[in-house]
Amino acid sequence: MENFNLMQKAVSRLILNSSGMTVITKALHSWKEFVLYRKRVRMFAQKVLAYRLKGDLMSSFNIWRVSTRNEKRKQEDLSKKELKKRILIQNNQRFLLENSTQQSKHVINEMETELERNMRNFVRKIVSNSL
Repeated sequence: MENFNLMQKAVSRLILNSSGMTVITKALHSWKEFVLYRKRVRMFAQKVLAYRLKGDLMSSFNIWRVSTRNEKRKQEDLSKKELKKRILIQNNQRFLLENSTQQSKHVINEMETELERNMRNFVRKIVSNSL
């Protein structure tokens, strides 16, 4: 058995040497093949992941598209009075939202001025304590 293993080594070395490759170049060549294979597997995994995420995005988009289509169909079935009523409700909601955003902007401005005032007082106290 040992002679067979030695014979196998000798034959493989003869084949390598006759092809112009040494053991080191063969090892480097196989390493490069391994790295290429690993890169291909990584790229394939990234494509699969992107496809999976795209699937979620596409399903969400399709749900949105169908809901808007259904909403349009519902609006086509409504009478003019009902459409006017909906428009008035939406305008009132928009007006309420605009008012609430203005109020929140006003509150934010007040908080910013209060923060600046507190910071000035804090710095003034630190400076007076250090002297």
